[in-house]
Amino acid sequence: MARSEAAQRAIDAAFDGASSYWRDVYGEGSFLATVYGDRQAVALAWIDELDLPDGAAVLEVGCGAGFLTVALARRGYRVDAIDSSDAMVASTRARIAETGVAAHATATVDDVHRLAARDGAYAAVVALGVLPWLHAPARAVRELARVVAPGGAVVVTADNRARLNFVLDPRFNPLLVYPVKRRLKALLGRLGKRPLGVLPDVCYPGALDRLVRAAGLEPRRRRSVGFGPFTFFGVRLLSEARSVALHRRLQRLADRDVPLLRAAGMNAMVLATKPR
Repeated sequence: MARSEAAQRAIDAAFDGASSYWRDVYGEGSFLATVYGDRQAVALAWIDELDLPDGAAVLEVGCGAGFLTVALARRGYRVDAIDSSDAMVASTRARIAETGVAAHATATVDDVHRLAARDGAYAAVVALGVLPWLHAPARAVRELARVVAPGGAVVVTADNRARLNFVLDPRFNPLLVYPVKRRLKALLGRLGKRPLGVLPDVCYPGALDRLVRAAGLEPRRRRSVGFGPFTFFGVRLLSEARSVALHRRLQRLADRDVPLLRAAGMNAMVLATKPR
């Protein structure tokens, strides 16, 4: 889970150009929109369980189009939303204004690797879909731990290398392709090139736990979210509607802690707390 700062700049530029996608995707009803919505719902449920007081300060990292920002603000929290993309911040500001939550939320450009906030400024921090795109995720998680108050909570996600749809497709199965990709990455690295371009990094769920613990946080809750899209040698096997239906069935089983499925979703999610 690491990349160069040059690759980070390319990613930030790509997100600037994709702001309209993140603004529109949640209304599509597609497979990915469903998974993004489910991931957000889990994060909100975890935050609700914290029973934070009205006006509690919450930091959202990677605010995108501002959907989570607004949902948190409507719960009565004081939300500081940040993103490294100017276009994403502009989109979040527009959503804040449109939904009438400007008294409870702000959006600014900031770098999660070196946050402007003071130590212990927030009761909770949420970073969904952020770590896979960072050049120094360990440094970023340490920053999240720094700005959350003792006893506060941090919610983070990672893209799961062991997701079920990867395991079932020979083109993506980590046991089959990882040795080849590792050698290719090393070769292209010596040539000064990144082999995969602007794509998220993936890791095993255990690596996310270790990242969180190394920052001085203690994992308390875990969820695996998102099953599909299922492919064979990269070819989609199901329509969007059937992909959503199958995801729903498998997600229900994963949520019941069914072995093999409970840690096989696209997104590994962790809620961790900071010792008092």
